[in-house]
Amino acid sequence: MKTALVISPFASLPRDAGHRRRVYQMTRLLADAGYRTTFLLLAFEDDWAWSHDTAVADGMRRQWDELIVVHAGPQVGRPPAHGARHGLDEWWDAGLEATLANLFARRFFDVAVVHNVWLSKAFDFVHPATTKVLETHDLFWLRPDAFARIGQSPDFFVPDREAELFGIGRADIAVTIQETEARALLDLTPRRVVNVPYYEPTLDDAPLPRRARPLRADRVSFGVLASGNPFNVHGLNALCAALEQEIAASFAPVELVVGGAVGRHLRTGLNVICLGQVADEREFYQQVDYAVMPVWEGTGFKIKTADALALGLPVLAATHAASGTRLDGSLICATPHEMAARMAEIALRRPGLGPALDATEAARDELRARAAQGEGHLLRVIERYKPAIEIDLRRAGPLHLQASIGAARALAARHRVRLVMDAETHALIGTVLPPAVDPVLAAASDTAPVPPMATPTLHPDLTWDPAAIRLRAAWSGGRETPAPGMFVLGDIAREPRALSRRRRITCLDVADPAGVEAVLMRLLHAPSEHDEIIWATNGHGAFRTLVMSLCVVRNIPFRGTADGVAELPELLPATLARELVPS
Repeated sequence: MKTALVISPFASLPRDAGHRRRVYQMTRLLADAGYRTTFLLLAFEDDWAWSHDTAVADGMRRQWDELIVVHAGPQVGRPPAHGARHGLDEWWDAGLEATLANLFARRFFDVAVVHNVWLSKAFDFVHPATTKVLETHDLFWLRPDAFARIGQSPDFFVPDREAELFGIGRADIAVTIQETEARALLDLTPRRVVNVPYYEPTLDDAPLPRRARPLRADRVSFGVLASGNPFNVHGLNALCAALEQEIAASFAPVELVVGGAVGRHLRTGLNVICLGQVADEREFYQQVDYAVMPVWEGTGFKIKTADALALGLPVLAATHAASGTRLDGSLICATPHEMAARMAEIALRRPGLGPALDATEAARDELRARAAQGEGHLLRVIERYKPAIEIDLRRAGPLHLQASIGAARALAARHRVRLVMDAETHALIGTVLPPAVDPVLAAASDTAPVPPMATPTLHPDLTWDPAAIRLRAAWSGGRETPAPGMFVLGDIAREPRALSRRRRITCLDVADPAGVEAVLMRLLHAPSEHDEIIWATNGHGAFRTLVMSLCVVRNIPFRGTADGVAELPELLPATLARELVPS
């Protein structure tokens, strides 16, 4: 099974804020694509700052295959230690580092997704064969200018551009939520950049009932549902100030309903209905005629705009709040005064909702299609970025199995490796392979073509590799250790048969691969300090490679030249040479 590790400073529950909804979207994408998902939460926000949120943790365990919680240290979330900008790794957490080092020493993940660039140091600990994906959420270096435009100091993480680009460069793939951010990164980083718009398809499974007229005959209700971040607070207060002027001038029957934490920061003389925390946004929007998005500044994508579109509700949005959507211009307002005037006009004229609903539904369909396209593209990029190396062992003999295990371990330093094997071999070594090596069970009679095997080479790790040890034990079957001796590999037809009768000398025909492999397996399993191998043939094929690598692995003396038998008397001790070569 494909595996994914998601490293996030934000929980996927409750989904009452945009960043948590984005975390859920991207993790659900991998889970639905067949990845076994391990969610590693660096818990620091809300109640996690001083306690363990058991209810949220239990809910996340039901969402994903596995949950690991690391409680962040006090440095996470602090203002910059020096100057006005954070260092890229200023919020890095030692507890998270220890957890990652321990985790990757024992397990392999096909893909690792890190949320927010300030956690990009996590990529330093993942396996080289793991595909590294950074979910940017935002381009943080742009935030100070946006805060300056609303007259506030930046909050949260504020790096400079060079530091953030360095962090993005730690990943293989950078994911953005806005097309404008994707285009900017394409010019600034050599990394693959994939744009995945936000959309929650479950919201449009049961959209709100389509209404032709406002809910009430005496007023028109406008709903604002938002978190308490500074841009939401500034935008809503600016709208309320403009509305006070419009209503004072026209007595327009505008009803403003506010849900979410933004209501706690409201400063207005209007009779606003504040509902506080909202458990279900569908229920919230059922009691209003229009969804209003009064956010004129900021960065990133306004997820509440996408949610209102998905629910099929008429939307009035600020220019910035509509960014990333294809909302019709008649529903977009450039300033708070323009939005307030539009709300007053609607409340006074009471137009039918049909045209606004048509425009909203068109924007919804377009956003839904782009989000699905972006998600599919991201999955394809992940799958193809670091394809696995597959080695088919169904026709391999014992020595080739040994060699392939060593090769797999060496390759796994940089690649994901899959070893295709039969049930018997799988039972022996399936549970003791390195983390980046997957056993794939396949019947020996499968009709799929088996590619020709490359020249096998033994690796020094065969002397201690658990899988290799199990194979050797199974092959030996408890046989006694063979007597030490000299093994002459060559062309038997050109050598005296008497040599093969000596107790310490075994002549092997290199044209008999099974016989050579049997002896080499015996040497690999239980060599003696008195063993040596003489290469007495002109051949330079796969077996010569095996023999020489075996001698290196097991420290067995090897002698021989390309001239083969012609040089044999010089290679053997004098007493043996006289028997081998008649005078």
